[in-house]
Amino acid sequence: MKDRIKQIRKNAKLTQEEFAKKISGNRTTIASYEVGRSEPPAAVFSLICREFGVSEEWLRSGEGEMYVVGSRDNDIERFVESLKLEGDSFKKRLISVLSRLDASSWKVLEQIAEDIYKEELQRQEESSASSPSDEDFDIEKEVERYRQQLLQEKNQEEGSGASATTA
Repeated sequence: MKDRIKQIRKNAKLTQEEFAKKISGNRTTIASYEVGRSEPPAAVFSLICREFGVSEEWLRSGEGEMYVVGSRDNDIERFVESLKLEGDSFKKRLISVLSRLDASSWKVLEQIAEDIYKEELQRQEESSASSPSDEDFDIEKEVERYRQQLLQEKNQEEGSGASATTA
């Protein structure tokens, strides 16, 4: 069990101190669990499972799947909480941009994602042998393409709004 608790903490990219805070414990107690000096009480098992989406069966016995299949909302919440958004990281900039999208921009982003997925499937079918594609996915190009689409839509909206007010 000690290894499984440590695995949960490492997967969440947390220090023992950070992990302890998530389950209202302290670092020393977490350290004692991880080295096998003590075993968590039932309440702590429940907290760990709920906080990290872990199967209690897996945590106690190592059997079954590690993570409970959760709702998308839970997955998103866990992901956001696990992020270390320091400085001007790509993750921070991307999430900041996503947080400001309106409904039409989300539709454009969804279409881009679908197009990328379809292109990737087609690329995989074409090279179904064993050699990977020579072209690497270039996120910068895709972000720029998306930015251009958003600007184009914005300009179209502004243009149609201006013509509507003059009519």
